[in-house]
Amino acid sequence: MKKISIKYSGRILALLVLTQFGCVDLEEVPLDFPGPDNFYNSPSQIQSAFASSGSRLYSAWSVYSYGAYNAFRGTDQLSGGDLVLSASHANELWSGHYRAIADITPVFSALANDRLGSSATQEEKHVLLAEAKFLRAFNYFCLVRMYGPLPIVTEETDVTADEIKRNPISEVYNLVISDLMFAVQHLPDQWVTRLVGLPRARPRGFSPKHT
Repeated sequence: MKKISIKYSGRILALLVLTQFGCVDLEEVPLDFPGPDNFYNSPSQIQSAFASSGSRLYSAWSVYSYGAYNAFRGTDQLSGGDLVLSASHANELWSGHYRAIADITPVFSALANDRLGSSATQEEKHVLLAEAKFLRAFNYFCLVRMYGPLPIVTEETDVTADEIKRNPISEVYNLVISDLMFAVQHLPDQWVTRLVGLPRARPRGFSPKHT
């Protein structure tokens, strides 16, 4: 009987301890959240934004991977296309390219405000800007050929609050040409210190296509 009392007393004590400390309200305050205000502060962070931008278009099941089939299904570019297209046809291309643009748009303000500081030389900053401009030009070039007039977004924009208007085709091509010319001027012929990067030949070979 004595052993039984000790056994149950131990359980009751453990239950009291759990009750006492199990209801403590633990309030955790996160140190920070990654976002445009505290990201894009180093060359590696900006390069990761470039990688993310590319993955919007070329990762598995993305716009130009297996998902590209839906964008051209029913058109005369695929066998059996009858040109009977829904109102949401090719939404994947539109949203994919604008997501890619959204990834690199904060790069421009970060470089303009010199948020990299002493972590990069002025030449390195010009190269990063040239890469960003080429990626932006590529996305708008693909969009304008598919959709014609479309919104030009060159700064962070609240698309739910701000009115977004389509720009004329000529304005889109002007941006594309301007970005490509800057990229040709500032990208290196080849990379020596980085494993991955855009060479000068990429925008130079791409430039004639706007015609």
